[in-house]
Amino acid sequence: MLSAGFLIAVAITVYFVCAAIGNDAGGPMVPFLIPLFAVIGGIGTTLIVYFPIAFFFQWLSRKMRVRFWIPPLMFFALAFLFFVVWLVFDWKRLPSFEDFGLAALCGLFFTGGFTVYWLVLVIGQRLFRRHESAG
Repeated sequence: MLSAGFLIAVAITVYFVCAAIGNDAGGPMVPFLIPLFAVIGGIGTTLIVYFPIAFFFQWLSRKMRVRFWIPPLMFFALAFLFFVVWLVFDWKRLPSFEDFGLAALCGLFFTGGFTVYWLVLVIGQRLFRRHESAG
């Protein structure tokens, strides 16, 4: 749940920083709804997106001996492509340079959460293997 905590903390922090900079909280319910949606989105992303992708990368790592730092890079590439394609279909135009930056920023946000998830998984497995071989 560390990855969900990362996503939740970053989303809530960005909201409150933007609200403070703009001096506009958005209404009486928004300071309650944004953190609530961040919690739901963080937990949902961890369970629906990170778990199956980490399971796939774990399977791939066992089959092909992939280094532990390759899956976060592959995840970023997939996330970046996802957001670029989403921008193309949603805005119905070719993305500009700034749009690629937005896609990269969104990709980095979700890759940060995945990296936390992946590192906890890899470190936990290595500790478990070390404990098994010692006992």
